[in-house]
Amino acid sequence: VPDAQIYEITEPGYEAQVLQLVREKKITAIQCYNDHVAVECLRLLVENGFRVPQDVSLVGFDDSELSSNSIPRLTTMSHPKDHLGRAAAEMILRQIRNPEEKQESVTYRPGLVIRQSVQILNQDQDSI
Repeated sequence: VPDAQIYEITEPGYEAQVLQLVREKKITAIQCYNDHVAVECLRLLVENGFRVPQDVSLVGFDDSELSSNSIPRLTTMSHPKDHLGRAAAEMILRQIRNPEEKQESVTYRPGLVIRQSVQILNQDQDSI
């Protein structure tokens, strides 16, 4: 979304910076490394008087049970967990059988699971 100012959380120690950026309205959305971090961020925001998504949108990654049980329910990215696990095991077995063989990289496209933690800022469909 063109009007969004997004902050990405990838490691611990984000709390003070997130609160300051939200207070100063310098960000409109937070993208978290996973759903666990997103739920912790949600708790931090609510405990400090902020509303999700009215004050700031929040997105996780994993589509874990945490995302569908939080209030508001967390918008998140899903990925094929079972398929990823199976493919990783097969890669390991191939590597054991043929240590010299180069393993190919595998890429999966995540899906967006839209729930209640995101507010649309720009409704112009051409820009999405």
